[in-house]
Amino acid sequence: RAGRAGRAGLVLAVVALLCVSFPVPVLADLADATTTCVVDSLGSPTCGPPTDQRAGEVIVSVLLKEASGVMCIDSNGCTAGTLAGTLGGVSADSVACTTGTAYCNLVWNSFTTSGSQQLAVTLGGAAVKDSPYTLVLAAADNGLTSSSQSDITGTGATGGAANTDLVFVFTLRDQYGNLVGTTTATCSDLTMVMSLASSSSQITPTCSHVGGGVFHGAFKTTVAGTWTISVSGGGL
Repeated sequence: RAGRAGRAGLVLAVVALLCVSFPVPVLADLADATTTCVVDSLGSPTCGPPTDQRAGEVIVSVLLKEASGVMCIDSNGCTAGTLAGTLGGVSADSVACTTGTAYCNLVWNSFTTSGSQQLAVTLGGAAVKDSPYTLVLAAADNGLTSSSQSDITGTGATGGAANTDLVFVFTLRDQYGNLVGTTTATCSDLTMVMSLASSSSQITPTCSHVGGGVFHGAFKTTVAGTWTISVSGGGL
């Protein structure tokens, strides 16, 4: 069998298996993962600088006031049912008022689009003062993290012939689907291994960084069979 496996022209089947065990970097400011913007129902919002606001989980805190300027406490008739909001045309996933306060939260669980977004807030079906607002979201945190968004494509991932040069494309994405930046990950941060299920054979593809979270893995083998591509990260 080994003799037959070395002959050119045999079909090489490749199975792409993502072992995305990328370490999650611990940031000093964990608040970067959440955008909090306070909107006064009678005035403009108070938000942090754009670099402190990221796509992902977005929370907009709304301070409710009566027309007279008096804070409207939920127990006095201000409830989550009278408040609504859209961000970039997408309705909030949930609305929750804090009992005993004049604050309610509009929450988007996974808002993946960065850049300038229109934030529209309504109270009792009417737009609050100065709405819609402009809210600027930086790109979601795209550090190395375990993510089912990453994928392997290309002829080298779907199969080919033994004794020929094959290439697969590995696209590294964060949990929101954003490409990992060129300064965040390089080939030295990734480990690419191919193994043959029927034996202990292993090969290491040659990695090249195309840029913007896209990598190429090149390999050639004389052994036909079903190979598994595993990509993991570490060393950050």
